[in-house]
Amino acid sequence: RLVINKFSQRYFLLIIIFCVLSAPAIVILGQGIFSTQSQLEQEYLINLLPQLIINTLKLLFWVLTFSTFWSFTISLSCSLTNLKYKSLVKRLIFIPLTLPLYVSSFIYLSISDYSSPISVILRENFNVNFDQLTQSAGPLWIGFVFSLYLSPYMTMALIKSIDNVGVGQWPIAKTLGLTSKQVIKKILIPNIIPWYFASAMIIIMEVLSDFGGVSAFNYDTLSTAIYTAWTGLFSYNLAVKISMILILISILLFGIEGKIKKGKKFTTNNTRRYMSHPPIHLSNSQQFFLHIPILIYFLLSLALPSFLLLKWSTNLNQKIIIDVLNLLKDTVILGFVLALLTTGISFIYSYLSKRKLQLIKSIELMGYSLPGTIVAVCFIGIISIINNYTNFKVSIANIIFLSLALIYRHLFVGERNWSSSFTKINSATENTAKVLGLGLIQRFKLTYLPIWKENYLPITTLLFIEIIKELPITLMLRPFGLNTLSIKIYELTTEGYWEEAGIYSLALMILGLPLSYYAFNRRKS
Repeated sequence: RLVINKFSQRYFLLIIIFCVLSAPAIVILGQGIFSTQSQLEQEYLINLLPQLIINTLKLLFWVLTFSTFWSFTISLSCSLTNLKYKSLVKRLIFIPLTLPLYVSSFIYLSISDYSSPISVILRENFNVNFDQLTQSAGPLWIGFVFSLYLSPYMTMALIKSIDNVGVGQWPIAKTLGLTSKQVIKKILIPNIIPWYFASAMIIIMEVLSDFGGVSAFNYDTLSTAIYTAWTGLFSYNLAVKISMILILISILLFGIEGKIKKGKKFTTNNTRRYMSHPPIHLSNSQQFFLHIPILIYFLLSLALPSFLLLKWSTNLNQKIIIDVLNLLKDTVILGFVLALLTTGISFIYSYLSKRKLQLIKSIELMGYSLPGTIVAVCFIGIISIINNYTNFKVSIANIIFLSLALIYRHLFVGERNWSSSFTKINSATENTAKVLGLGLIQRFKLTYLPIWKENYLPITTLLFIEIIKELPITLMLRPFGLNTLSIKIYELTTEGYWEEAGIYSLALMILGLPLSYYAFNRRKS
């Protein structure tokens, strides 16, 4: 009877979690399926939706292709070789994440503009029209730019996973006579699959929900179509139907990920986290050629944007400095508190839902694939229901609902990182602990608590950067008087003040540096 009661309590809790987290996605699916549309909306869906889906899939393909190239090049070089300056590379890899896609997009638009210095040099000396070249490249060029700022999700995950795998299995494989290429192909790559697909899903969700970046490049995707339907055609039903397509694509991708990872078990050596000596020793010429793509990556993702932002930030005065400091204060407080909450909630959720069906989890974690505006509207609808059917009168600009909306949107990021770490704990370990008579708390201390101690700071840092970059939800649900750096950048760029937004973009980039340096480079005693 005690076992039945525990079983019932667990599943009752899981049902409550499902009802709470899946409510926005279920509402959108229900409205998208059962709502009727006008003749104009039907023509829009029939004529434009197929091309929008194709554009979105093309962009996803190129972003993942370039991100995979950057990530594998940097992670394999840093974890497996004696590459010089690899410790510096590990310290720098997190910094591109601090630049939102809408900021990096307008930076590269200024670089590829017809009158930019690079375009002039290429046109006059090599007869190459860089402006037309980037426009004709379309999703390939946009995917390349996006990969510079999304690939760190994958790079950080792969560095961590390769370090863990290499400690225990690389020396054994070498004693069996396998070459370095054979070890990478047969042992390393199969073992890092969970981390690869977890980080790839984060990148995919970022691309699916992005509006500012693709809008800057004037490239139509499902996300831009939602905004067009809402603000141009004033059709909420049409926006919901397009959002439903995003949800179905996300569910399909979750299913593919689950199918690939199904039946795979992963173990790790917990005695030591890093290899004391790199297994692949490169000659000086090999190191030189390997440094080239890494140097190109950091030149394009950090050096060039930083130079332009610094150049645009030279005209400072006391008023601007005070404004930047005030915005920094509000941004840090909001980001830090919500990042801590999201880290804890996502850890608990990942622990409770370890054995959930992939379809159920995909519906619960749908917030990250939805554009921020749709998430904000869902919560505005919840507020209106509360005001209409209860005695409470809740303001739309409410810090509680802002917090809930941001946590709901970014729960996926925390869950992906925690669940990939949980794969290191197989069922045999937990079953052995049960046979030995260890209680739930003791088993948790021996298995999941070390994972929490190892990962909570990097995950909190990642969530902090994500939350301070979030724009639509913060803009629509913020209480009166609350401003952030991302809102200020949006206000300036929408009015065409690109260079004036440089100092605020630079502040947003610098904000995550000290915390990220400590979080991703700290050493265990």
